[in-house]
Amino acid sequence: MKKILVLTVVGISLAFSSATLFSGTTQNVSFNSDPKGAKVLIDEVEKCKTPCTLTLKRGSYDNVTFKKDGYQSKTLPLEKTYNNTAFFSLF
Repeated sequence: MKKILVLTVVGISLAFSSATLFSGTTQNVSFNSDPKGAKVLIDEVEKCKTPCTLTLKRGSYDNVTFKKDGYQSKTLPLEKTYNNTAFFSLF
């Protein structure tokens, strides 16, 4: 039986593109896992190994996949949320 890769994904919320006017077109997203050293794949392309931080274009990606030999792979959605900074910047 394969071990399960336990993932802690920090900051995987990407703001709606409408907020880019006030907060830019990219966002730093941090990834971590237990055990460390899992491959982080976005659009099936390896981007880094945990722990790591990537600069991603807002709203451009839907899922992230974590893979590590001897462990079950895990795919998680990258959540898109409204950026409150954009709302408060209007006032």
